[in-house]
Amino acid sequence: MKSLPRLPHEFIIWWLLKAPRRILKISSRMLVLTNNQISFTTNLRLLFVPLFGDYSIVGRLIGVPIRIAWLISGLVFFLLLIPVCALFPVAWYMAPAFVYKFGGPAYALAYILALYLLYLLRNRDIPRVRISKNTKENFEESCRNNVLTALEKLEADQSSGMKWLFDLPSSEKIFRRSEINTGLLFERLRSAPSIQITALGHGAFADALRFKSKYIETEHLLLTLLNNIPKIDIILSSLNTSIKNVIGSIEWESDKRNARDRIFLWQEDYELMFTGGFGKGMLGRVTPNLDAVSRDYTREISLGKYKKILGREEDVKKVAQILSGSKENVLVIGEPGSGKTTLVLGIAQAIMESNEYKSLSNHRLVGLDIGSLLSGATSPGMIAENLKKVMDEVRGSGDIILFIDEIHNLVAGAGDSSAETSKIYTMLEPHLSSDKIKFLGATTVSNFRKYIEPNGAFSRLFHLVQIDELPKDVTVKILENKADKLEIQKNILVTYPALVRTVELSEKLMHERVLPDKAIDILNRTSTKVGGSSSILASPHIAATIAEMTKIPVETVTQDEAQKLLSIEDTMKKMVIGQDEAVKQISTALRRARAGIRDQNKPIASFLFVGTTGIGKTQTAKALAEHYFGSAVNMIRLDMSEYQQLDSMNRLLGDVNGSSKGLLTEMVRSKPFALILLDEIEKAHPNILLTFLQVLDEGKLTDNSGMKIDFTNTIIIATSNVGTKSIQQVFSEHGTLQKMRERALADVREKFAPEFLNRFSGIIVFNPLTEQNVREITLLMLDKVKALSEEKGIHVKFKPELVDVLSVKGYSPEWGARPLARLIEDTVETYIATKMLKKEFNAGDQLLIGTEAME
Repeated sequence: MKSLPRLPHEFIIWWLLKAPRRILKISSRMLVLTNNQISFTTNLRLLFVPLFGDYSIVGRLIGVPIRIAWLISGLVFFLLLIPVCALFPVAWYMAPAFVYKFGGPAYALAYILALYLLYLLRNRDIPRVRISKNTKENFEESCRNNVLTALEKLEADQSSGMKWLFDLPSSEKIFRRSEINTGLLFERLRSAPSIQITALGHGAFADALRFKSKYIETEHLLLTLLNNIPKIDIILSSLNTSIKNVIGSIEWESDKRNARDRIFLWQEDYELMFTGGFGKGMLGRVTPNLDAVSRDYTREISLGKYKKILGREEDVKKVAQILSGSKENVLVIGEPGSGKTTLVLGIAQAIMESNEYKSLSNHRLVGLDIGSLLSGATSPGMIAENLKKVMDEVRGSGDIILFIDEIHNLVAGAGDSSAETSKIYTMLEPHLSSDKIKFLGATTVSNFRKYIEPNGAFSRLFHLVQIDELPKDVTVKILENKADKLEIQKNILVTYPALVRTVELSEKLMHERVLPDKAIDILNRTSTKVGGSSSILASPHIAATIAEMTKIPVETVTQDEAQKLLSIEDTMKKMVIGQDEAVKQISTALRRARAGIRDQNKPIASFLFVGTTGIGKTQTAKALAEHYFGSAVNMIRLDMSEYQQLDSMNRLLGDVNGSSKGLLTEMVRSKPFALILLDEIEKAHPNILLTFLQVLDEGKLTDNSGMKIDFTNTIIIATSNVGTKSIQQVFSEHGTLQKMRERALADVREKFAPEFLNRFSGIIVFNPLTEQNVREITLLMLDKVKALSEEKGIHVKFKPELVDVLSVKGYSPEWGARPLARLIEDTVETYIATKMLKKEFNAGDQLLIGTEAME
């Protein structure tokens, strides 16, 4: 199945037809690029348009002859260039005859042989037919040599062929990018059922088409091979990866290869990038004053400072259409880091790349730096003079779109007559309201609502365009481009799962920022840490960085949710005494939510804990926070008895005027991966209950400043003492747990509205504690005292009679076991501390403490 070398007749066809055709194609590209640079056709179209916007009589008189002179010189240049380009194919054909005439037959033969050898060398691993011009039945004609060799080896012996394919450098790179251990994978696949070679070829052909590749590469065969192995998802899952990671890695490498094939003029797939541009036809003026206080985005794009701008194509199109089709200015609104500057660069790139939007072609997109404008100015008069010079240049040039970032700063200072920005706003306002200059502004959502929206006169000057957070798949593509640069700078390899993990975990745990900004920040931080110590940046490195940034333990970040739920019941029973049934119901409800592929637009789970005081409701919440979220620190606790009045809503959600932030919304915004405990929910104002109804139903809450807070990564627990009397009565009558639950739930349904109760994942009734339960709780609390003493070097044990006394005195039917902690603190802990201060207990002592601690 090996590819045959190129035969002489193929060389003849290439020399007679294909090579001259390529030469003509390159020549035509040269003509297009030359015309784009000298603007010959543009000047022809603008023959009677004055130079540099000078519409005076003198300007018109001077403009026409200069343009005619420029056209004549351009025409002469083209008349010389066109025949030169046309002569290139002729020279190609005449070269052998030329060598024969001046060098003789030997040199002519040597020339042809050398050309043939170069042809063979160049095409030694280039298939005869491109994928786009082939069919799957003839897939061999589009295969690289290594692909054909691998197919041959796989057909002879699948196991050894697979090993040979896996050991290829291209395959090893894909495995490293996918975080796959090649040796372990081969051991699991070596005995896989045989796969038909034709099926592999057809599959590789289809994958090459999917990735827009020119030929079938080894990674396409690798992917097809994996996809044809039974239960490959399970096998890869056992290696902590997936087929999606392999596909993502291959697509990443394919995109880079395709990009490399479009760089140079002589490449077959070369793309003419900058056929648009600015400053052509001698229309725009020289703007030295503007240049001193601005940033020219179109010039930066033309100098190649940025790759293809990703992720804002539709927004770029929308803004460009507005600027092209109307006299309105545009105000771009988006959260910090959402890509407002990227959008501006995208518009500049659209100007440089094409003339799709006629009124934008040949324009400059320039960002005005207000800080630079103010710096050096010692008085308002100097500010006014500097700005006047700048705006005169902008207006006179006629080809400038002026971009002002953080444009709300102009309005923020408008009410303060002493503010420097107030002067700028006053002077810019006439230009903003006229149709002579196009303005593009940018601001954040909060600043728009705070400063611009209330100023109706200012906001009406703009057409508003709000941009949203970028989708996850687009962010991954942006991270791929960023990773390409980091790999060169840091000499590392970034894995594809690391990029996916960056996006997923940042979206899950960092809600105060948006994509792609937060994902790029995480990747930058991780690359800095990994660069000096490791050659591969993998997903565990990303998890460690996010754990550090969010203060969430790395084990919690990396542990799979399903694994947490499998062990949750056993773990919580060790921390919560006497409530096995409640713990079981919580565990079951959590597993049910997870197994049912929980609604990602709602909290992870929500519970209403009902029962008497001091029986373990809060302790259960702490245990759940510690197990699921890594620490009891990740529990947000609110005493709802403090929110009995309607105006207390502002404490939760913040003031409407933005003067103070909401307690609940701010805590969840800064700690989105947490358990929220709402103590004594029945005491809250009914309107506040309606607010939590929205949280339970939609997983989001809008604070009074308009910011949306995400609750989808929280577990919400509300506690209530409703039903206490019924529970105690049934308990005193030695009734069953089922009867206790029925009576308590009846009281709960009488207190709360059905639509509120129906939003909870479960309503858990906690039973009163038995004497044995109280004794176990006492032992658990004494273990904590023992641990504290051990830290001081004192080894303590407690007599059974002390445990008995504490159990009796520390429990009451009204307060449950709540007094027990205070009792142990006042007696046992105080006793040990006093003895230590008196030097009666010292490090190394072994003590057995009894009821003397109660005296």
